[in-house]
Amino acid sequence: MNEISFSTFEPLWLKVYKPVRERILKGYLLPGAMLSENELADEFQVSRTPVREAVRLLINDGLVGVSPGRKMRIISPTPKDIHEVYDIRSIIEKEAIRRLFDDKKLSSILGKMERYCDDGDDALKRKDIDDLARANEQFHSCFMDALKNDRLLDQYRAMHQLITMYRLQTLQNDIWAETGNQDHRRLVQKIRQGKIQEAVDLIGDHINGAEITLVKRFKNNKER
Repeated sequence: MNEISFSTFEPLWLKVYKPVRERILKGYLLPGAMLSENELADEFQVSRTPVREAVRLLINDGLVGVSPGRKMRIISPTPKDIHEVYDIRSIIEKEAIRRLFDDKKLSSILGKMERYCDDGDDALKRKDIDDLARANEQFHSCFMDALKNDRLLDQYRAMHQLITMYRLQTLQNDIWAETGNQDHRRLVQKIRQGKIQEAVDLIGDHINGAEITLVKRFKNNKER
């Protein structure tokens, strides 16, 4: 007897939300770019109602803003916006590294971190920004569970969309892409050597370097 297959229903707003979100996160839609309800409705062959729902979610994600006159633009973060996100990252990730030294799974986590460093090196050689960003995200994510604090992790994950967009922007800087992956390897080495404070300081410096790179990038984009 043949199996009956059921196609999964996809809400119309999701058909708009997912690809537009991906374009923003990957930098295909640059900060400051305008969005048009009519153009999106025409492109995705839907009415304006699901487009509005998709835009509402993108606004909630912190990726789109609405200016007077209902003009929709991709968010162009200010240096203050960027600093606040990276400041929260620095506080949380430094504490995660500090607690990692007492984690029973330390050896296993370090093995994963080294593997993601290798993935990053491979992506750099192939000049594959998407794979590099994926390896970068996996590297940072794999030691976050050492916090053993679900509420703190929820705060961190709430910024996921912005962190992803910022990460993809910084990794388009070739010098930072190389430097960032080198920092990852140095961090693993410091942890293996049991140098707690040096590892904590390194992750702080690493996140600060990413912040500086991003601020310069957005400043240069505005001056063009």
